[in-house]
Amino acid sequence: MANENLRIMLWNVENLFIYLDSYNGEDLSKLQEGQWQSLSNASTPNKYLNKVFGLKKTIDEIKPDILMLNEVGGIESIENFNSLFLDSQYTAHLLEGNSDRGIDVGYLVKKELSFDAKLFTHKHRPIDLKYDNDPDDVKYYISRDVAELQLQINNKPQFVFLLTHLKSKLDPQGIDKEGIIRRTAEAKLLTDIYLERQKELPNIPIFVCGDFNGILEDPRHTEFQYLRDESKLVDTLEYSKIFKTEPRTTQVQFRMNLRTDYQFDYILFNPKFSNLIIPEESFIYYYTDDNGKPMMIPNTLTERFKLASDHYPVVVTLCCD
Repeated sequence: MANENLRIMLWNVENLFIYLDSYNGEDLSKLQEGQWQSLSNASTPNKYLNKVFGLKKTIDEIKPDILMLNEVGGIESIENFNSLFLDSQYTAHLLEGNSDRGIDVGYLVKKELSFDAKLFTHKHRPIDLKYDNDPDDVKYYISRDVAELQLQINNKPQFVFLLTHLKSKLDPQGIDKEGIIRRTAEAKLLTDIYLERQKELPNIPIFVCGDFNGILEDPRHTEFQYLRDESKLVDTLEYSKIFKTEPRTTQVQFRMNLRTDYQFDYILFNPKFSNLIIPEESFIYYYTDDNGKPMMIPNTLTERFKLASDHYPVVVTLCCD
């Protein structure tokens, strides 16, 4: 590595679709939105161009070594984002998951790192889920994936990341209020995968990361009880000096014009590896304006729409000297 630290960044980038079937080398910074959308022949529109540049601005400011991304429109989108907006600084690692919305979980790993990055999928593992009136032989799988990235040296893991995006609160079929039953089953699979890796690699730091679509530390969110009881994982931000006294907001939602702040996005780990965390360099990043000043948390949906994503990224810096 170029330095002794490893900066990792977890981010739900909100529908990062970048399909450029008709791109011919145009200067993207000079395109109008209509021109940008016309570069794609896909039925799903590209993410707004100004928002994509907002993603780029955030990454340029944080300078992560590893990006863990939720809601990416497949390998084509993540590779286009890397090559056209990030100067191809990274290598994309993404395998298509189970999403019925075309949103995947994937990684961008800086090319200059001294590790070999290897990606594994767990999308084929069934979850422990059965709804009323289901036939006996029905099987369900995790909504997206648990994408496992191993950073290796000489084929030996040095760090392991388990990235997921658990079931949302949407319930279009009216069989699972707020998606709790399915999210419970998905959180159990995530926990079991972690416990398997912990048993296999007891001396290797394993990070469980993603958009959980729920509040992990709230006992009323019973879908995470198994994870809390069995994994004993803790939030890396517990070790951040910044968030000893401040709230941890990674998404704001609005109902009847009232704003509610949530932490849905987590980087969890075994506290026995707490010496790896650099507290002063671990934080939730709040977007900045054109002058580099932090922007206020939005108070309306209109204000939130101006942000690069509806989630704020979580940043953790590890000492791996």
